[in-house]
Amino acid sequence: MANMLGKSLQAGDAIFTRVSHTVYLAARGIVLGGNGLKGRQLAEAALRRIGASLLTENVVEAAEVLIVVTTVSSSVHGAWYEELVKNL
Repeated sequence: MANMLGKSLQAGDAIFTRVSHTVYLAARGIVLGGNGLKGRQLAEAALRRIGASLLTENVVEAAEVLIVVTTVSSSVHGAWYEELVKNL
């Protein structure tokens, strides 16, 4: 059982790739659509494709934390980010 689980969690596994991409799309929907109705609808639509729409609330909570982290990071390191982008 542990061997099977280990194999399915590898980056090249098709199921792992599909699930992780779907969770990414759901989180992106919340970050860009907000944590209100629109963002939740976007996340649920993405998760529904793999039958995981019951996890919408969990993804919303994780995305809310991600939003706070990026906001703090932007306010702390904003000037450095601007210089980095100028040099690209």
